[in-house]
Amino acid sequence: DHFTHGIREKKEEVLEWLSLGGTKIEATNEIFRRSARIALTPIMNSMATMGIVSIPGAMTGQILGGSSPLEAAYTQMIIVLLISAGVYFGVVLGLTLARKRLFNERGQPCF
Repeated sequence: DHFTHGIREKKEEVLEWLSLGGTKIEATNEIFRRSARIALTPIMNSMATMGIVSIPGAMTGQILGGSSPLEAAYTQMIIVLLISAGVYFGVVLGLTLARKRLFNERGQPCF
């Protein structure tokens, strides 16, 4: 939503890039990066507080099951990193598909 809104808001700037010979990637790079940063903020915030403010479910279950706290923490870090990587790739894929839909095969805007 932020990406398409940003494209429409900065339509003149995107058209300037394109008229000066820039590609659709160059024309929308700033909006793409800002949208990705906004989309990744919640997962980054949850990673920052993980283990300090909250003890997640897998970690609690391992500790109650008799595993060492260090092993439980390692397992939880791996789970959180995998979830974060999935979110990152999902955001990048979604933004890339949105950019592809907003431009035709010749790089001309369709908005």
